[in-house]
Amino acid sequence: MIHIKDMTRDDRQTFAEVGQGRLDIPTMVSVAEASGVKWLLVEQDVCERDPFESVVTLSYEYLRRSNPTAIAIELRSNPFRESSLT
Repeated sequence: MIHIKDMTRDDRQTFAEVGQGRLDIPTMVSVAEASGVKWLLVEQDVCERDPFESVVTLSYEYLRRSNPTAIAIELRSNPFRESSLT
């Protein structure tokens, strides 16, 4: 299993939806597959959009479209937003 995230392309360098940021996700997935990884775990720590849209509509759908292999993809969204911690 590999825990996968992405990072924004701007100077903030915060979390981005998988496939929307600066990290080379296709290479990560290829190396994971070649190494025998069976699961990709997607966690969206900070959501600038609706959490469901961030995790399912963007991250999951990106990986599903770009990952025609047998690697399973698990989705997780952090239920605690920064505003709820203060």
